[in-house]
Amino acid sequence: VGQLLCGEFRKPRNYAFHKKFFKLLTLGYHYWTPSGGLIEPAERTLISGFIDFLSSDLDQRAALQNAAEMYLSSVGISRSRDMALLKHFESFREWATIQAGFYDEYQMPDGSRRRVAKSISFASMDDSQFNGVYKSVLNVLWNYILRRKFHSPAEAENAASQLLSFAG
Repeated sequence: VGQLLCGEFRKPRNYAFHKKFFKLLTLGYHYWTPSGGLIEPAERTLISGFIDFLSSDLDQRAALQNAAEMYLSSVGISRSRDMALLKHFESFREWATIQAGFYDEYQMPDGSRRRVAKSISFASMDDSQFNGVYKSVLNVLWNYILRRKFHSPAEAENAASQLLSFAG
């Protein structure tokens, strides 16, 4: 009696939607098979720019792009000798979140930049913000992985919902 109480009040986020998000990630993770990643995006950009510099017509550009893909594939294979490509769910979740545009970027002492996925915790965003993250991550998973296994994003979402119902 007579004591001051302080607290923070907010409307809780939909826990079922949060669980559905993770089932969607699980679905993407299940259908993804590591197949490279040993060629940096900067290397691909450099080679693509060089092809643009060399080529003057579309036929020439297509032939150079095919040759570049064969070259990059052989470089990737040689870099992966004696290396097992492993899957890690948390790394996959962070990748999908970053690809969806929900990240903070930091400059490192060597001048490079590092992207870190933003938190999707209940305290960090409300339902409408989380809905934006969900839709963006669904688009990323669709474009990179799920379009090869499902006829539509809605079908992929339905599969994630079924996984959720099996989990109880």
